[in-house]
Amino acid sequence: MRKTSLYLHCLILGFMFGFMQSALGAKSPGQTNELAKLKDVKKNISDIASEIKKISLSIASVEDQLANNFKKYLQAASERKRIEKMVAEMTKGLEANELNLKLNLENTQKMLKAGLIKHIDANPGPADLIAKKMIINSLAIQIEGVKGELLKNQELKTQIDDLSNRVAEYTRIEMSLKTLLLEQEEEKKLISNRYKEHLEKQTYLSSKYDKMRADLSNKKKKVFPEIELNANNRFRLPLDSVQLRYKNNGDGIYIGHDREIPLFATNTGTVVYVGDLSTYGKLVMIDHGHGLRSVILGNYTVGIKKGDRVKKGDIIGKTNSSLNQHGEVYFEVRKGSKTQNTSLLI
Repeated sequence: MRKTSLYLHCLILGFMFGFMQSALGAKSPGQTNELAKLKDVKKNISDIASEIKKISLSIASVEDQLANNFKKYLQAASERKRIEKMVAEMTKGLEANELNLKLNLENTQKMLKAGLIKHIDANPGPADLIAKKMIINSLAIQIEGVKGELLKNQELKTQIDDLSNRVAEYTRIEMSLKTLLLEQEEEKKLISNRYKEHLEKQTYLSSKYDKMRADLSNKKKKVFPEIELNANNRFRLPLDSVQLRYKNNGDGIYIGHDREIPLFATNTGTVVYVGDLSTYGKLVMIDHGHGLRSVILGNYTVGIKKGDRVKKGDIIGKTNSSLNQHGEVYFEVRKGSKTQNTSLLI
């Protein structure tokens, strides 16, 4: 009796969690090989994900370098333009000033020469000599001043030459940074292409992995030959309701209800289990012989007990009327540990 109870307990766990098959037998060599392939694909996906992460870091690093170098490029260009403007303004002012100074120097020198010649040829009086001497001295001082200004202009030329050299240096820096920016843009493009290729490969492998896992899961389901039942042995629904919903895999049936209605035995047999299943509600299992069992799960009140013999159509309970919304009962037929396509047995 204890062994029977343990078997039913395992059967119920298999019903809810789908791992009964792995508990009943070892994997076939084919399944083992497919699991190994599945594991390899999963490892490839993980490796590609790691590579994608590395490539992302590389792209971020190149983008940071691009941003910094572009900033340096703009600074160099701005400084070059500023100095070029200074050189242009200084050169223009220097050329105009130098031309005026040269003309001034020439005129002053001519005036001084003329005064000296006149002083030599004439016989002036003492007052004239004093006046001429003062004029000559003034012209000589003026000439020295002009020469001093010309010397300053020469120093300004040297400054302009230095600034021109700085312009050339900033131009060289600009060209170097521009070349570097182009190289880094090309590097970023290549890395981005690698990133895109890895993403596409990851998507492909993920899709392949999902398909392989689904195929393997389907192969794990042991397919039973189609059950042939005569009219008297076919099952009926546990509820008189038109609210039916079939599972996508064609196993069990969900039956909706919106009030308190009777719950019927789906076929003749012996009740082998009555109990609660976590938060899913009541669970009733009836053995119909030939390895067939029906399972009814939901929020309902049970009117039978384990060991009772029931006939198809007997009332075995009723749905609860305290539900705030529409209720639902799940019904399936099992052969051994496997759920059958219940809709084909009704």
